[in-house]
Amino acid sequence: MLSELATNETKRVMKKALLRFSKQNGISPTDNQLLICGGEGGAPFYKYMKKYKPVNQLTFNDILGVTFDFKSREALATPFMQNAILRLSEEKEIKPQDIQIMIFTETDECKSVSLYAYNNGKKIQPVSFEWLFQEGLEMKDLIQ
Repeated sequence: MLSELATNETKRVMKKALLRFSKQNGISPTDNQLLICGGEGGAPFYKYMKKYKPVNQLTFNDILGVTFDFKSREALATPFMQNAILRLSEEKEIKPQDIQIMIFTETDECKSVSLYAYNNGKKIQPVSFEWLFQEGLEMKDLIQ
């Protein structure tokens, strides 16, 4: 149930972010992407991309489009994303720091959002939101 909540909220947030960045930059939603990058120990950090080229690093609040995350969405999403980066690292036998997960849309209306995993910019595999937010984390894992 926790993963379903995280999946639905993340899809909604990513869709809104792609549309917002598109409007701010005067480009089609298909021309901008978000990147979840693996850091030390799989800790995620984020980048904005324009036409598949990194432009700048983002905070989670930048993606949300808020100054302060009153709903604590970052606290909910981060353990799932870190877990996904570590699982992908283990499955593909690559360092977590070499993993990126691109978030993009293929339509100007941003009807759907897709994910694709990369190893230092080389395609690995498509990723589903369900895989990203796979069950297995418990509430105790989210409380630090």
